[in-house]
Amino acid sequence: MKIAYLSGSTLPSARANAIHVVRMCAALTRAGHSVTLVARDGGSVPAEIFSYYGIADHSRFNLRLRSFARWPILRGLSLSWSLASYVGNHRRPDLFYSRYPLLAALASLTGVGLVYEVHAMPKRRLDRLIEAVILSSENLRRVVAISQTLKDDYVAAWPKLEGIIVVAHDAADPSPTTTTRQLTWPGRPSAPQVGYVGSLYPGKGVEIVVQLAKRLPDIDFHIVGGKPEDLARWQDDVDVTNLYLHGHVPHRDVQAYYSRFHVALAPVQRRVAVDFGSSDVGRWTSPLKVFEYMAAGLPTIASDVPTLREILKNGETAVLVPPDDLSAWVTALRNLVENGEDARRLGDSARRDLEQHHTWDARAAKVLRDLP
Repeated sequence: MKIAYLSGSTLPSARANAIHVVRMCAALTRAGHSVTLVARDGGSVPAEIFSYYGIADHSRFNLRLRSFARWPILRGLSLSWSLASYVGNHRRPDLFYSRYPLLAALASLTGVGLVYEVHAMPKRRLDRLIEAVILSSENLRRVVAISQTLKDDYVAAWPKLEGIIVVAHDAADPSPTTTTRQLTWPGRPSAPQVGYVGSLYPGKGVEIVVQLAKRLPDIDFHIVGGKPEDLARWQDDVDVTNLYLHGHVPHRDVQAYYSRFHVALAPVQRRVAVDFGSSDVGRWTSPLKVFEYMAAGLPTIASDVPTLREILKNGETAVLVPPDDLSAWVTALRNLVENGEDARRLGDSARRDLEQHHTWDARAAKVLRDLP
């Protein structure tokens, strides 16, 4: 099948949505489909983008990079032109796929089938109007929700979606057992190494990591990720000698950091802001890092929130604790650090669960299975 994935993501970028889009396109390609990804031009040629995300030759797809205007009104016009240019200059695809509402709405008007992926309910009135165009379209073939909670909310708002909406959690590719990337590691050789990978927005849980570092000076803590301006906020406010801020690294290199961690943390809070803004996606979020921790076989302590309970089993594939109970986090971390056999069992079980149920290939197959 010829699939055109329409994305608002900039390539390359530090954003998790770009990782998600690229990995999904690679999985669709491995499934035998001819995939073209239309995305924002971040100033790199395709070969550099594939290298940045560690996409192997057999998983590479077609890339069409476009320059989109930054201002909202002009962006809408430039997105429209980009889509019209693509459709006009290429044979029409058999299917459009998008998680970007404006592009999905435009695609829904072309007469081509559409798969629309959702990661949060729209908040603004304009966004709801745009989404109404998508969900009312006769060309809509499937809606993909990132969590069961999100699916339930969409069906409550749009009952007619019941027959075409599916839940497809995030995913990860199975991790290699070794890595060739060499790191200059700042941690103490004799201290347990505990890591968090992801963005630094309020509600992602960085505040918990900082407090843990203060409470547990015999353990080294590492935060990998964050845009420069986000890092500056934390560097100005935090002075903890056993906490290391590594900043953003290319996705291909993240495995080297996972290989140095003894325990991983996913302290997502009940309210999660987006870009330090007012939007709250805590009810629906499905953190990409959790799946990558699982793939790496890392014993993980995660917040006991509904969306993570959809993925993780307490005591089997992770340790789940109340998101804002610092004492519970301290106790859980101490237990894993001091009981190596339990930690290994937890990590091995998580890796097996990922490889059986949560790979990108499995996700791609689920999304397109029995497509109407």
